[in-house]
Amino acid sequence: MLIEMEIGRVMIVSTSSLMAVIYIGIFPSLISYFLFNRGTEIVGPSHGGLFMHLLPVWTVVLSVLFLEESLALYHAVGIAFVALGMYIVFRKP
Repeated sequence: MLIEMEIGRVMIVSTSSLMAVIYIGIFPSLISYFLFNRGTEIVGPSHGGLFMHLLPVWTVVLSVLFLEESLALYHAVGIAFVALGMYIVFRKP
């Protein structure tokens, strides 16, 4: 922020920009933290920690849906590896 202010870019304070900052502060930052901790409490730390590997998968899915990015082969391979790892861990012995 300081670098951007130094080169002349400043945030225009408006109702919509303040609402965006409040939204980012409440939903992705605070609520997701509590929900992840609650989920880890329910399934246990050995399984809950594995869901961190889904972050890149959701990043790809959301960028394809909302930013119109193209899905490349390496995305599909990465998603397949994550899915395979989740399957191996969660399957019944």
